[in-house]
Parts: sequence; structure tokens; C-alpha cells
Amino acid sequence: MAPLFIRSCRRSRNFFASASLLLYATKTATAGQACGSGSSVPCLASLPRQSAAGLARRRTPVAVSPFQTGTPLTRRLDSGLSRSDDLHGTMYPRSAAEATTDLRLAPSDEETSSSSSALDSRITLLAGAAASLSFVAGLAASGILPGPTFPSEMGFAPYSSELIIRDVGATVLTLSLAYAFVKSITFLAKRGILESRDSRKVIHTLSAPLFILFWPLFSDAVGASAFGAIVPLLNGARLVAAGAGGTDEGDKELANAVSRSGSASEALGGPLLYCIVLFFSTLIFWRDSLIGVAAVSVMAAGDGMADIIGRRFGRGNKWWFSNDKSIAGSAAFAISGAVVSTGLAWWLAYTGVWMPPMAMVDVAQRLAIINILSAAVELVPIGDDNWTVPLTAGILAAALIQ
Repeated sequence: MAPLFIRSCRRSRNFFASASLLLYATKTATAGQACGSGSSVPCLASLPRQSAAGLARRRTPVAVSPFQTGTPLTRRLDSGLSRSDDLHGTMYPRSAAEATTDLRLAPSDEETSSSSSALDSRITLLAGAAASLSFVAGLAASGILPGPTFPSEMGFAPYSSELIIRDVGATVLTLSLAYAFVKSITFLAKRGILESRDSRKVIHTLSAPLFILFWPLFSDAVGASAFGAIVPLLNGARLVAAGAGGTDEGDKELANAVSRSGSASEALGGPLLYCIVLFFSTLIFWRDSLIGVAAVSVMAAGDGMADIIGRRFGRGNKWWFSNDKSIAGSAAFAISGAVVSTGLAWWLAYTGVWMPPMAMVDVAQRLAIINILSAAVELVPIGDDNWTVPLTAGILAAALIQ
């Protein structure tokens, strides 16, 4: 026993490890002598054949060549060995269950690639937002974008640094909230809480009105519309990445949430056109008139609620000239569009960023007429209603309200 102890100390150069080995050998020898005598120490001879073999296999050191290539982790995964002594290269075999556990814990190439692509997508999104903000802020600082109008309406005041900081902050906040909103809906769709067609319409119905609610955060500079237009621009860029078959998990979730069938290519249709209409409505019309608000409201709330209500309550009341459109859906279109557009008009007037040219009661009545006529246009199977409906509403708003 003593020679074995001395050789073990020389090989491992670890007194505590050698002492443990000596203690185990002593207990094993004692247990071998006391087999059948009621000893509490397990006896190898009394164990089942498979267990004794497994115990011996786990405790038997195996010499590994110091010239073996690969890291200890690689050798463990390839050879099925559990741990190694860094001092002399002795490795101990492990069971198949331990090897399987380590393999499950080790990340696969697909998971690593997906994580890397997700990080790249976020970095690209942040870089695009930073570049857009820097570009627009540079235009404002150089005087290309006009500042607030003078009371005499004879010109524009300079775009001061305070106004630029305010507009940059409002853009960053709105972008963050828009991303969080879409991410929450895509998460619910991924979990199966929302069906793909429902998540699509929830995003369709609420995105634009929620965005308009934050318009008063921007400054009164005329060029503030360029800052606001960054939000639908970047959302459209996300849809392009998702529709092009992006490998990022977020792109796949977004494509599934905004499409009817889950096909990524659908993101390049109606949802992308939605962002384009919202972009031009923000950049051109902004808060100066209700043309953009009316156009966006009927496109978002009217068309979105028409689909949601029509699918649930329109089976028995189809229009005689269309099997796809229902009276319930058309009524939901007109009512929802009128309520949302009137509510947004009141909000912009209340916050002082829009001055109504007439009493709010008259504005509400004319918006109701606009939404009824837009609902009628939505029944006509000509073109995509994501542009025919807002175009109709914008023209009517210019004629009836401006």
C-alpha cells in the first residue's frame, strides 16, 4: 500500500488528491474483507455486475498522450472522458448520461449562428437609426430644414440646438416605444396567444394612431416632420429585411406576425405599403392639417377593424355583390375610422399643435362623412386598399376640412 501511495504522490504532486486515493483504497480493501459482515461500505463483489463494472470504469485512470490535439473540452466531447488532471494528463472516463448532458449544454452551430445574426440585426437597426438621426440633425443645424415660423408668417426662425435636441429625443423615444409595441405583439404571436392574422391586424390597427399620439412631443419647427418620418422609415426597413427572408429570429417573428399565411414575402406587400403611406403623411402633411391624420386613420383603424369585426360577425350579412365583404365589416370600418380620426384631431387641437379651422363638432361630422365614403371605396375591388382608402380620405379631407 505504501509504494502505491508514494507513486501516486510523485505522479500527481497533489497531497490531498493522493490522500483521497489512499483513503478510498483502504476503505475498499476493508470492505472487501468485510463483505457479508454488515459493513456500510459498498462491496464491489456484492454489487450487480453492471454497476460494479461501471464503478470500476469511472474510477480507473486512463493515460492520455500529452501530444493529443484539441482542448480538454474537445477531448471530453469526442472521447467521452469526464475530467483531466492538468499535471500529468490522466483522464477519467464518464458515463454515457454525463456525455449526453454535456452535449446538450454545448451550443449547436445553428444556435450560435442564430444568436450572431440576431445581434447583427440589432446592430444594423441601431446603426440605421443613428445614421438617420445624424443626417436629419445635420440638415437642421445647417439651416436646410426650417425652424418655427415667425408670427408674421414672412419666414422661418433658425432651427436652434434646443429644438434639435428635443426632436432627437422625441424620435428616440417614439422609435423605442414603437419597437417595444411590435415586439410584444410578435412575442404573443410566437407563443400562440395571438393568431397570425389577429396579430397582423392588431399591429395594423394600432401602430399609426399610437404614433400620432406622440406628435406633440416634437418641437414646433417646420422641419420636425423630418424627424418624425424617421419612425415609419426604419419600421419599413425592418419589414424589407423580414420580407427578404432575414435569418434573424426577430425578422422571422415580424414576418410571421404581419402576414396572413406566415410567408415572409407578404411583409413586402400591404405592411410595407402601410409604412410608406405613414411616412409620406408624416413628412408632407404632419400637424399642419388633418389630411394626413384622416388618411392614416381610415387606413389603420378603419381597415383594421373592418377585418377583425367582419371575420367574426359578418358571415351571415355579406354584401350581395361581394362574398368577401360584409355589412358588419363596413360598419366597423366607418365607425372605427370616424372615432379614431376625431379623437386624434381633438388630441392635436388640445395639445395646441393643430388649430382647427372650424368648431370641433363640425370637424367630427365631416370626418364621419369622410369615413363613410372611404368605407364605400374599400368595397370596390380595385387596387390595394392600403393606398386607395387613404388617398380617398386625404382628398376628401382637403376638400371638406381644409
